[in-house]
Amino acid sequence: MAQPSPTPALRLTVRHADGRRSTYRTARLPIVAGRGGSSNLVLSDSKVSRHHLRVDYRSNCIVIEDLGSKNGTYIDGRRVPPRKLIMANGYITIGRTRIALSVDSGKAARGHVELLPHKPKPRAASREAETRLDLGIARHPQFKIEPLLHSARKIISHSMYQKFAEIAAQKDIAAALQTLRRKVMHILPVIKNINFLFFKNNSFFLENFTATADSEFPTVYNLVRDEERGMLLKSSGDLEIVKKAIIPVKSCSNMLMLVDIDINRRLSNQQMDKLLEINTLIDFCAAALESSLLRDELNQVFVKMLETIVGTVEAKDTYTHGHSERVCRYATVIGEEMQLSSEQKKNLIVSALCHDIGKIAIPDAIIKKPTRLSLDEYEDMKTHPSVGAAIVRNIPDVEKFIGGIKHHHERWDGTGYPDGLRGDNIPLFARIIAIVDAFDAMTSGRNYTGFVDSDVAAEHLVTTGRELFDPEILLIFANACQQGRIRKEHNTCMPAA
Repeated sequence: MAQPSPTPALRLTVRHADGRRSTYRTARLPIVAGRGGSSNLVLSDSKVSRHHLRVDYRSNCIVIEDLGSKNGTYIDGRRVPPRKLIMANGYITIGRTRIALSVDSGKAARGHVELLPHKPKPRAASREAETRLDLGIARHPQFKIEPLLHSARKIISHSMYQKFAEIAAQKDIAAALQTLRRKVMHILPVIKNINFLFFKNNSFFLENFTATADSEFPTVYNLVRDEERGMLLKSSGDLEIVKKAIIPVKSCSNMLMLVDIDINRRLSNQQMDKLLEINTLIDFCAAALESSLLRDELNQVFVKMLETIVGTVEAKDTYTHGHSERVCRYATVIGEEMQLSSEQKKNLIVSALCHDIGKIAIPDAIIKKPTRLSLDEYEDMKTHPSVGAAIVRNIPDVEKFIGGIKHHHERWDGTGYPDGLRGDNIPLFARIIAIVDAFDAMTSGRNYTGFVDSDVAAEHLVTTGRELFDPEILLIFANACQQGRIRKEHNTCMPAA
């Protein structure tokens, strides 16, 4: 009787979330990869689930199984259905970690996963990266491809924030990209041209690029897509002329577009630093650009109608001019930090934009009152969330965003209005809007309160608002403020009475 062939050892080549590369060998199958300490292969990646992926060898094939992970498992960009065995015949991506699997001819101890010694190579840190770079060089023998280093700076400068704020303030993607193009060329004037390459229907293929772009370098574009980081295309001569820089625009795990920057000259060290600054700026603009793209996907008539109504409400009070737009922008940053889906962020935009729409029914005498409201006036003001919910009640799919309109004045401890909801019973959008609404109110100010500096306002909300706001979202808000992604710019002149 024929004996079953022994299970072979498998080799796992891992590119970690922090850029490190490791190679493992194991004959202990199946193995589980994940963030949890009980996994056989423990990965330091916050986007990986505790038990994310199972690897096995069956019928002379390497197979994988997604274990119901939160962020999914992908083979060459295609998502693996959860709880189904799939042949692992491509590069596997989980979170920000990439894994290549192969059968190993060597022997591995059956009781554990063995870490093989790292052997650095002159061009790349692993066989996977070397193969990809070789593909690029084979396609363009007169050029060489190098990764574009990313700035490690977490807090952006004031001048860069001003550039980011101007881009984020644009209401449509065409204006946002035109502003980004102008800012980038101002940072590095030697740039010859900038193209934006989009993808459609969640697929990233060259034939789906909708912008006019140089199609001479498809291999480089696909390399940037796979590596999810910027690449430099240089001449292979001694002068090392930088042909172009290609930078991905990513929001969470979503690839939005590529920024194709034509340079075609040798860059000094100072100019290379400017290129890194551009890389950082584009990274910080990702959420704002995604917001603009999502706005374009919304029905234009619907959006214009909402903006008109919101503008009518804010025209009643010069102190709140632009308030809803700012709250919308801040809420979008929080949504991006929370890794909400595109559909969720689209509904969050509507909810934040319309959160004060009920104030259209509040008398002007109350809205414009320069001093504190009386108790009766305050009770009238407290009706605006319910009125706003009634105004939008007949809009299609209203249940997806009405919670943020009706309940953005509820409080975590149950002391808010109109229904006194407590904790997780408050809709998610309302919990997000509550924090950024309070922040913008504090940094806008009135005659009897004055404005509060952004840093002071953020610190005050974090230290005193733990009973009023969702603690987890409050920490996300604080982190976004610290990074400079949420900030209110204002002058120091008080408006006339």
